[in-house]
Amino acid sequence: MPRLMRQANREVTDRGEVDAIILKASICRLGMVEDGRPYIVPMNFGYDGACLYFHCAREGRKIDVLRRSPAVCFELEVDHGLLTGELACQCTNDFESVMGEGIAEMIEEGPSKRAALDIIMAHYSKGPFHYDEKSLGLTTIIRVRICELRAKRHLKRA
Repeated sequence: MPRLMRQANREVTDRGEVDAIILKASICRLGMVEDGRPYIVPMNFGYDGACLYFHCAREGRKIDVLRRSPAVCFELEVDHGLLTGELACQCTNDFESVMGEGIAEMIEEGPSKRAALDIIMAHYSKGPFHYDEKSLGLTTIIRVRICELRAKRHLKRA
């Protein structure tokens, strides 16, 4: 069971608002566990309402870690900016953020791979999208099936 948010007035519970924060973000930090130690990577991503999608090379540290332990966490934030006060302890930040957990799986072949790439590309630009076959062969998609989402907002700037 997830812990209650300490400052409940900052929690965003409306799923439409949570999705809007995700769709505004340009980078998602994907967290994994490697041999009992945390490992986090900032990545470009796509989102379809149920899963996050990331692309990467077919081999490397991320892939190795995820094949051994597919449980992940992730974090995204937008609209961040420093708010200063007269005293040091009065400094804070504006932000909207989403954190969550999920299970990662690899998509390495077939139409699902192209569909996932389209989701990633649509997050950053307009289609239609055309892919180089050689590059496709060198690419793996990490699909994270989202199990839990939590969002928080602290906006004081007018």
